[in-house]
Amino acid sequence: MPDNDRTRSVARTDDPPRHGAFDGVRRELAVVLLAGVIAALVVVGLDLARWLELVLLAIIGFAAGGWVAIRTRAAERIAAGEAMRDDGAE
Repeated sequence: MPDNDRTRSVARTDDPPRHGAFDGVRRELAVVLLAGVIAALVVVGLDLARWLELVLLAIIGFAAGGWVAIRTRAAERIAAGEAMRDDGAE
């Protein structure tokens, strides 16, 4: 049977599986979310003033969001570099 576009599977390729540039970011996001939930439970469990709890939770949230944003931008730069290298551009 001839190997043309109609007979080839769309779901499978003969290429070896490639790990995405964002796999590490996905794992780090899960860790940051888990740490954020634990930190929120600890902060709420402490006997602090409401405004202080809010400030602590805001600091934790901004730090976690910033970390994930920085890591995502780094992974995006890496993925863009790999895409350029795969296209043959230097």
